[in-house]
Amino acid sequence: MTKEEIRNCLSTLYDAQELRIATGNRLFQIFSKKSEDDDTEESEDKSETELDASKINKEVLEEYEKIIEYKQEKKKTVKTCLNALKEELKFIDSEEKFEQTKAYAFLLESEKTYNKLLQKTVEQHPVYSEFLSEIKGCGPLMAANLIAYLDPYKARHASAFQKYAGLDVVISKTKDGEPLLDEEGNILTHGRSRSDTEDYEYINKAGETAMKKGLTYNPILKSKLIGVLAPCIIKAKDPKYSKIYYDYKLRLQQMSKHQNKSKAHQNNMALRYMIKWLLADLWTYWRNKENLPVSESYAISKLGMNPHGFNY
Repeated sequence: MTKEEIRNCLSTLYDAQELRIATGNRLFQIFSKKSEDDDTEESEDKSETELDASKINKEVLEEYEKIIEYKQEKKKTVKTCLNALKEELKFIDSEEKFEQTKAYAFLLESEKTYNKLLQKTVEQHPVYSEFLSEIKGCGPLMAANLIAYLDPYKARHASAFQKYAGLDVVISKTKDGEPLLDEEGNILTHGRSRSDTEDYEYINKAGETAMKKGLTYNPILKSKLIGVLAPCIIKAKDPKYSKIYYDYKLRLQQMSKHQNKSKAHQNNMALRYMIKWLLADLWTYWRNKENLPVSESYAISKLGMNPHGFNY
């Protein structure tokens, strides 16, 4: 399967997911008042009666399934079913609420269908079957994001994958635009964020080349990699990448310039470092797979460092 097919499938899934979430939130708003009314006498503490949208929606769907089963068994109308089951129903007490729940149930099934289709599509791609599937914690959906948005033909070096994922560093600057320096006069850097924009060329409506400021990375891909994939790899205890994470985290704790950072900050730095290595490995595999030239990393080729695991 091609990258374009996977990207289209992924976009369709996310569109369906977004609509399902919005509809689920609306469903929660409709039925939460009913739950609040039922719980009012039990507790006046808002923290105790704080409602869980997913829990309520699950209960609503269970009622919906009960109505459907009764309707099919008795071959009755929805209105008749609601009257017959009214003592057992807490949320769905009208045909309108039944239809709203029906629409939400349809969206859930649609999302599941798109998810299965995407998984089947991704599993046929060699980047997943030969490389990403071997990484514990990296499932088909996450692999789809990597395959869909990264392009080995455009990335001449592994750092291009890392930059597109927003994992490169930028020079910290003062309000006047001057580089920030530490006490020893070294230039300070920080991880790229949404506030770090750069000038780049684009074609305007008139078909002319123009310049504008914008992000140089894909924020969706970055959030998936750092917020989803990285924790999953650590939880799944992938032998290679979890070791990279723990080794680097230990190094940060022992380095004087990083000891004043919070544990959360050090953790994020280690997660980011681990994903950078994963992207570098993916770039190397993918370039070799496409018979494209493969260069050594900047640290090895320019700084004279050894590959990871050999820096004794």
